[in-house]
Amino acid sequence: QRFDWSLLQGQPLDNVLLAGGLAADNCVQAAQVGCAGLDFNSGVESQPGIKDARLLASVFQTLRAY
Repeated sequence: QRFDWSLLQGQPLDNVLLAGGLAADNCVQAAQVGCAGLDFNSGVESQPGIKDARLLASVFQTLRAY
């Protein structure tokens, strides 16, 4: 179950990192929340603990287009 990011509205987010389940399919929505940063882990892994360069590139390409 994903966290309801709308619960963060109205909260000070200048020192908050948003983490958990972030991937290319939701990174723009995550960026729109307005946190200081985004922490990508499992959403860019090909298997637990192994980052996938293609998934990382997809995230960065999506964010750059945003």
